[in-house]
Amino acid sequence: MRREENERLLLSLEFQQCVVRLRDVIRFFLPAIIAAAPLFAQTPGAPPVLPAADVVLKYHDTRLASVKSWQANFIKNISEGALTVVQSGTVRFVRPSAAGANTPAVEKGRADFLMQVKGHELSYTIVSGADNVAWQIVSQGNLRGIYKLDMSRPIAGSKEDPRGLNPINEVSPLAILQKFRLYLDFTTDGVQELGGRQLYRLIGKPKASAPAGQLPLGALQVWIGADDGFPHRVVVADSRGNPVQTIDLSGVRLNPPLDDALFVFTPPPNANIQDLNARLGQAQK
Repeated sequence: MRREENERLLLSLEFQQCVVRLRDVIRFFLPAIIAAAPLFAQTPGAPPVLPAADVVLKYHDTRLASVKSWQANFIKNISEGALTVVQSGTVRFVRPSAAGANTPAVEKGRADFLMQVKGHELSYTIVSGADNVAWQIVSQGNLRGIYKLDMSRPIAGSKEDPRGLNPINEVSPLAILQKFRLYLDFTTDGVQELGGRQLYRLIGKPKASAPAGQLPLGALQVWIGADDGFPHRVVVADSRGNPVQTIDLSGVRLNPPLDDALFVFTPPPNANIQDLNARLGQAQK
């Protein structure tokens, strides 16, 4: 009799644990399910209805809240008149945790890539750490240049936040979307398959309230994954509609473990370090 009571007690405890685990799973996924619901709600037999851009962006925000780190391969094409620059390599990011008002959150990032311009190939590494310092290491053959941007120091003659000048942002579709999003009105243009993934294509054009003459683009196109809410492609166009920057991601991994050592750079002894704060300050004069 005692044995049967013990078995019933064990079964009861296991059932309670299962209920607790199920409740935790539902609590974790419920926000994403609610946000995604308008994306997939279709009437059987009716033509597909594209979700509004604000619905897609809300879905993006909700999914992004659970992303603590990400990495991907990337290709970036830059067109400036007759000049074409191609960058290809890998990017890794650790997104900031919530921080207090007096302790701003800092995103850590690293990019390792080759840059091809005018028949020359340069090796590039960008390291942006939790210390608010961004390093650029540029190599070609035996030549090497090291550039430092201290984002805790203002740029002389400029009111711009130095964090907005972080070079790591230039290889991140996520950072580009966040940079311009407030100044653009978006519409959903369609669904497109890239790399075997269904993506919502959004087109953003400057709002009437956008600062006149200060927005350095005519339109921004962004492709957001229907399955993960992540931006996998961006195209920046000038005021005439010509694409001037395109970034394509592949092999995207969300929440991979990333070693802190990836986001630390220590220059070698006696290195000739170029001060980007000073250079940018000189450019303001």
